[in-house]
Amino acid sequence: MVIKSKIYLRGKEFKRLRLLAIFLIVLSVAGTWFVWATTVSSNINSAKRHFGVVIQNDTSDLSKLFDLGGTVLYSGRSLISSGATASRQTWNNFYDHLDLTKFYPSIKAVAYLSVINSTQIQSMTNYLNTQQLAKSSAFKVYSAPGTSSNKTLAVVTYIAPSSVNQNFIGYDVFSNPLIASALTSAAKQDTPALAAQKLTPLNGSSLSSTLMVALPVYNTAVKIGPVQASSGSTPIGYIAALINANTLFNTIFKPITAYGKVGVTIKSDNKTIYSLPYSYKGRQITKTVEVKVANRTLSVFFNTTSDFGINTISKIAPYSVLVRGLFFTGMLILTFYFAISVKLIKEKYKINPDSKKQHNS
Repeated sequence: MVIKSKIYLRGKEFKRLRLLAIFLIVLSVAGTWFVWATTVSSNINSAKRHFGVVIQNDTSDLSKLFDLGGTVLYSGRSLISSGATASRQTWNNFYDHLDLTKFYPSIKAVAYLSVINSTQIQSMTNYLNTQQLAKSSAFKVYSAPGTSSNKTLAVVTYIAPSSVNQNFIGYDVFSNPLIASALTSAAKQDTPALAAQKLTPLNGSSLSSTLMVALPVYNTAVKIGPVQASSGSTPIGYIAALINANTLFNTIFKPITAYGKVGVTIKSDNKTIYSLPYSYKGRQITKTVEVKVANRTLSVFFNTTSDFGINTISKIAPYSVLVRGLFFTGMLILTFYFAISVKLIKEKYKINPDSKKQHNS
């Protein structure tokens, strides 16, 4: 009876010991998971803050670059409005003095667009052919493929550098309704406007995927083709900068890839005008920023990995916590296993001393 009571009491002690072991092991695993999750969360929050700062700086640079491009347009408007002799040579000289290759390499050409009505097409065609370049065939006023001219046209009259952009001469940019809408908006507000549309001139061109930013010209002291000198409030033309989207946006966004893998997509009117793709199936940080440039709102979408800009030590910290936590849990399991095993052996000998004698013999 005494032996059975002792066995019962020892059994309760071992049960409590096992429950304690299970509790401590579960607590160790939970603690390991909590510290690991906290470390991961801290890294992600740090990456988000860093990513947010970089994005803010880059989108600010985007606005500044468009503002810088605006100075080119205002310079061109001053030239046309000044009454200087208007000719293709004058326009080429103006372009050369801008030195855009050095200061604004994304601008591939600068053009002057004459606003005319449909009755002036022949007069404009005659004017375009008064200053022949190397082009073998005659210039003519023409519309974008698949479109037709409206009552009001905006015809490329001068463009520089002219030697590589002759296909643009005579192109009616108003034949693209979205470009016409953007330029009309510019005229109403007297500010540069971005026409985020691909230009497709006659017979193709190296600028066929270029964006246009234009500024209205309201008056001029000289006659350009059929367009009379005017001092009214209706635009008689536009100064247009043709910008290579890839060159412009790569200048701004490619440097951020030094911090990590980054994807950038820019849309205007729900159409993609630039893409720096990055596909990642794991946890990501994403952010969409709306940037107001040249009278238009661009939607800029960013995506990157959850460890953007995190140093190596911080990256391995969660794994270090996990390994150490699991190691501690494993040691805890082994400690309790051996402790319980030793206690069981001792209790066995205490309850049945003959077992110890037999063991020693």
